[in-house]
Amino acid sequence: MTETKTGHILFFKPTRPFQSKKVLRKRVYAFIIDLFVISLIGQLMVNSFEEYVQLHLFGLAGKTQWNILNHTSHHHLRFVLNSINLFGYFFLSLYLSSGQTFGKLLMGLRIVNRRQVLKPLTMKDALLRTTAYYINYTLFCLPFFISFFRRDKSGLPDMLSATYSIPQENYDRFLASYHGQLKMEAEAKETQRDFFAA
Repeated sequence: MTETKTGHILFFKPTRPFQSKKVLRKRVYAFIIDLFVISLIGQLMVNSFEEYVQLHLFGLAGKTQWNILNHTSHHHLRFVLNSINLFGYFFLSLYLSSGQTFGKLLMGLRIVNRRQVLKPLTMKDALLRTTAYYINYTLFCLPFFISFFRRDKSGLPDMLSATYSIPQENYDRFLASYHGQLKMEAEAKETQRDFFAA
Protein backbone atom coordinates (compact mmCIF):
# COMPACT_ATOMS: atom_id res chain seq x y z
CA MET A 1 0.00 0.00 0.00
CA THR A 2 1.16 3.55 -0.70
CA GLU A 3 1.35 6.25 1.93
CA THR A 4 0.37 9.92 1.66
CA LYS A 5 0.02 12.60 4.28
CA THR A 6 -2.85 15.02 4.53
CA GLY A 7 -3.44 17.35 7.48
CA HIS A 8 -1.11 15.39 9.76
CA ILE A 9 -3.12 12.20 9.33
CA LEU A 10 -1.61 9.40 7.28
CA PHE A 11 -3.82 7.99 4.58
CA PHE A 12 -3.06 4.56 3.13
CA LYS A 13 -4.23 3.71 -0.34
CA PRO A 14 -4.62 -0.05 -0.77
CA THR A 15 -2.59 -1.59 -3.59
CA ARG A 16 -3.24 -5.23 -2.65
CA PRO A 17 -5.66 -7.20 -0.43
CA PHE A 18 -5.74 -5.76 3.04
CA GLN A 19 -5.36 -8.94 5.05
CA SER A 20 -3.28 -12.07 4.55
CA LYS A 21 -4.35 -15.60 5.46
CA LYS A 22 -2.07 -15.36 8.50
CA VAL A 23 -3.93 -12.28 9.72
CA LEU A 24 -7.26 -14.02 9.03
CA ARG A 25 -6.23 -16.98 11.21
CA LYS A 26 -5.26 -14.61 14.00
CA ARG A 27 -8.63 -12.88 13.65
CA VAL A 28 -10.41 -16.22 14.09
CA TYR A 29 -8.38 -17.02 17.21
CA ALA A 30 -8.97 -13.52 18.59
CA PHE A 31 -12.73 -13.82 18.02
CA ILE A 32 -12.82 -17.19 19.79
CA ILE A 33 -10.93 -15.71 22.75
CA ASP A 34 -13.31 -12.75 22.89
CA LEU A 35 -16.37 -15.02 22.79
CA PHE A 36 -14.89 -17.07 25.62
CA VAL A 37 -14.38 -13.91 27.72
CA ILE A 38 -17.95 -12.78 26.96
CA SER A 39 -19.36 -16.19 27.90
CA LEU A 40 -17.34 -16.20 31.10
CA ILE A 41 -18.65 -12.77 32.08
CA GLY A 42 -22.19 -13.88 31.24
CA GLN A 43 -21.84 -17.00 33.38
CA LEU A 44 -20.55 -14.94 36.30
CA MET A 45 -23.56 -12.64 35.98
CA VAL A 46 -25.96 -15.60 35.91
CA ASN A 47 -24.27 -17.07 38.99
CA SER A 48 -24.55 -13.69 40.73
CA PHE A 49 -28.26 -13.55 39.92
CA GLU A 50 -28.81 -17.04 41.28
CA GLU A 51 -26.94 -16.09 44.45
CA TYR A 52 -29.10 -12.97 44.79
CA VAL A 53 -32.33 -14.97 44.45
CA GLN A 54 -31.22 -17.52 47.02
CA LEU A 55 -29.97 -14.95 49.54
CA HIS A 56 -32.45 -12.09 49.21
CA LEU A 57 -35.61 -13.82 48.03
CA PHE A 58 -35.50 -16.50 50.71
CA GLY A 59 -39.04 -15.56 51.76
CA LEU A 60 -40.43 -17.04 48.57
CA ALA A 61 -41.51 -20.63 48.49
CA GLY A 62 -38.86 -23.10 47.38
CA LYS A 63 -40.83 -23.99 44.26
CA THR A 64 -41.13 -20.31 43.29
CA GLN A 65 -37.38 -19.81 43.71
CA TRP A 66 -36.72 -22.90 41.60
CA ASN A 67 -39.04 -21.63 38.84
CA ILE A 68 -37.26 -18.27 38.77
CA LEU A 69 -33.81 -19.81 38.66
CA ASN A 70 -34.72 -22.49 36.15
CA HIS A 71 -36.36 -20.03 33.79
CA THR A 72 -33.62 -17.40 33.92
CA SER A 73 -30.68 -19.79 33.87
CA HIS A 74 -31.68 -21.80 30.83
CA HIS A 75 -33.75 -19.53 28.64
CA HIS A 76 -33.99 -15.80 28.06
CA LEU A 77 -31.66 -14.38 30.70
CA ARG A 78 -28.55 -16.10 29.41
CA PHE A 79 -29.19 -14.89 25.84
CA VAL A 80 -29.99 -11.35 27.00
CA LEU A 81 -26.90 -11.15 29.22
CA ASN A 82 -24.62 -12.54 26.51
CA SER A 83 -26.07 -10.04 24.02
CA ILE A 84 -25.50 -7.13 26.38
CA ASN A 85 -22.03 -8.39 27.23
CA LEU A 86 -21.09 -8.86 23.59
CA PHE A 87 -22.29 -5.43 22.55
CA GLY A 88 -20.75 -3.67 25.52
CA TYR A 89 -17.51 -5.66 25.38
CA PHE A 90 -16.77 -5.03 21.71
CA PHE A 91 -17.99 -1.43 21.63
CA LEU A 92 -16.09 -0.33 24.73
CA SER A 93 -12.96 -2.28 23.80
CA LEU A 94 -12.80 -0.90 20.27
CA TYR A 95 -13.68 2.66 21.20
CA LEU A 96 -11.74 3.07 24.45
CA SER A 97 -8.77 0.81 23.66
CA SER A 98 -7.91 2.23 20.25
CA GLY A 99 -9.21 -0.72 18.26
CA GLN A 100 -8.09 -3.63 20.41
CA THR A 101 -10.13 -6.23 22.25
CA PHE A 102 -8.52 -8.67 24.68
CA GLY A 103 -8.37 -11.32 21.97
CA LYS A 104 -6.81 -9.00 19.43
CA LEU A 105 -4.31 -7.79 22.03
CA LEU A 106 -3.19 -11.39 22.63
CA MET A 107 -3.02 -12.06 18.88
CA GLY A 108 -1.10 -8.85 18.14
CA LEU A 109 -3.84 -7.25 16.02
CA ARG A 110 -5.42 -3.82 15.92
CA ILE A 111 -8.57 -2.51 14.21
CA VAL A 112 -7.96 0.64 12.16
CA ASN A 113 -9.97 2.87 9.88
CA ARG A 114 -9.65 1.76 6.26
CA ARG A 115 -8.48 5.19 5.03
CA GLN A 116 -7.05 6.83 8.15
CA VAL A 117 -4.90 4.19 9.80
CA LEU A 118 -3.48 6.34 12.57
CA LYS A 119 -6.71 8.12 13.44
CA PRO A 120 -8.41 6.58 16.52
CA LEU A 121 -11.64 4.74 15.80
CA THR A 122 -14.65 6.99 16.09
CA MET A 123 -17.75 6.08 18.05
CA LYS A 124 -19.47 5.41 14.73
CA ASP A 125 -16.67 3.03 13.65
CA ALA A 126 -16.88 1.11 16.92
CA LEU A 127 -20.69 1.02 16.86
CA LEU A 128 -20.93 -0.27 13.28
CA ARG A 129 -18.27 -2.91 13.82
CA THR A 130 -19.91 -4.02 17.08
CA THR A 131 -23.28 -4.27 15.28
CA ALA A 132 -21.68 -6.56 12.71
CA TYR A 133 -20.21 -8.72 15.50
CA TYR A 134 -23.68 -8.96 17.03
CA ILE A 135 -25.16 -10.03 13.69
CA ASN A 136 -22.47 -12.71 13.47
CA TYR A 137 -23.33 -13.88 16.98
CA THR A 138 -27.09 -14.07 16.41
CA LEU A 139 -26.59 -15.97 13.14
CA PHE A 140 -24.33 -18.59 14.77
CA CYS A 141 -21.17 -16.92 13.34
CA LEU A 142 -22.11 -17.98 9.78
CA PRO A 143 -21.43 -14.51 8.24
CA PHE A 144 -17.91 -14.74 9.65
CA PHE A 145 -17.04 -17.25 6.92
CA ILE A 146 -17.51 -14.57 4.26
CA SER A 147 -13.87 -13.63 4.94
CA PHE A 148 -12.64 -17.00 3.68
CA PHE A 149 -14.16 -16.49 0.23
CA ARG A 150 -13.18 -12.88 -0.42
CA ARG A 151 -9.88 -11.98 -2.04
CA ASP A 152 -9.22 -9.15 0.42
CA LYS A 153 -10.27 -11.36 3.39
CA SER A 154 -12.77 -8.72 4.54
CA GLY A 155 -15.69 -9.88 6.64
CA LEU A 156 -19.01 -8.35 7.56
CA PRO A 157 -17.51 -6.17 10.36
CA ASP A 158 -14.87 -4.84 7.95
CA MET A 159 -17.36 -4.00 5.21
CA LEU A 160 -20.02 -2.50 7.46
CA SER A 161 -17.66 -0.22 9.39
CA ALA A 162 -14.97 0.50 6.76
CA THR A 163 -12.33 -0.79 9.18
CA TYR A 164 -9.99 -3.77 9.09
CA SER A 165 -7.40 -5.64 11.14
CA ILE A 166 -3.66 -5.11 10.82
CA PRO A 167 -0.77 -6.58 12.79
CA GLN A 168 0.28 -4.38 15.69
CA GLU A 169 3.83 -4.29 14.30
CA ASN A 170 2.53 -2.70 11.08
CA TYR A 171 0.65 -0.08 13.08
CA ASP A 172 3.81 0.69 15.06
CA ARG A 173 5.74 1.05 11.81
CA PHE A 174 3.14 3.45 10.40
CA LEU A 175 3.21 5.45 13.63
CA ALA A 176 7.00 5.66 13.62
CA SER A 177 6.93 6.79 9.99
CA TYR A 178 4.38 9.47 10.81
CA HIS A 179 6.39 10.82 13.75
CA GLY A 180 9.49 10.75 11.57
CA GLN A 181 7.73 12.91 8.98
CA LEU A 182 6.60 15.35 11.65
CA LYS A 183 10.17 15.61 12.95
CA MET A 184 11.52 16.25 9.46
CA GLU A 185 8.92 18.97 8.91
CA ALA A 186 9.78 20.63 12.22
CA GLU A 187 13.50 20.56 11.42
CA ALA A 188 12.87 21.97 7.95
CA LYS A 189 10.80 24.83 9.38
CA GLU A 190 13.46 25.56 11.99
CA THR A 191 16.19 25.60 9.33
CA GLN A 192 14.10 27.92 7.18
CA ARG A 193 13.46 30.23 10.12
CA ASP A 194 17.16 30.36 11.00
CA PHE A 195 18.05 31.07 7.35
CA PHE A 196 15.76 34.10 7.12
CA ALA A 197 16.78 35.32 10.57
CA ALA A 198 20.48 35.30 9.67
